[in-house]
Order: sequence, then structure tokens, then C-alpha cells
Amino acid sequence: MSKFELHRYVSAFEKNGDAHVCDVEFVEVPRMSFLQATFNVPAEDPMYDIAAIDIRIAEELRPYLPYALDLQSYDYFLECDQQERSD
Repeated sequence: MSKFELHRYVSAFEKNGDAHVCDVEFVEVPRMSFLQATFNVPAEDPMYDIAAIDIRIAEELRPYLPYALDLQSYDYFLECDQQERSD
């Protein structure tokens, strides 16, 4: 059994500059099929790469996030990292 699991989240960066502002955790992580359709990637793409979030994608992700993303102030990206399992 693997000691690691995938961790998907949204990262926020300054629009004017490149400083990392915060990470936004999903309230409920969306299903992979939903993310693939939302980001318009093929079903065989595991989505390990960073993906930019535009206004359309932000609206589709809204039910999964604790608050609406402020796209006028920040640039947002879907990220995927490997983290150690807690069990």
C-alpha cells in the first residue's frame, strides 16, 4: 500500500508581481472526470501539471471552494502535489 496520496488545491498569486499569496483547500475535492471536463483535458490526462483558472473555470469550481475566487486581484492555479498519508 502506498504511503502517499495526491493533494489537489488552488494556489493564489499576486496579479501585479509573482508572490504566492495563499493556498485554497477544496471543501470537497471534485471528481477527476469533473476536473478533466472543466479544464478541457482528455480522460487519460491525470492532471498532475499546474493549470490556470479563468473566470469560467472559477465559476464551475465555486461549489467546491470555501469562497469565490477574486480573479480581479489574484491569479489562481489548480495544483497537484504528493503528500504523505495520515492513516
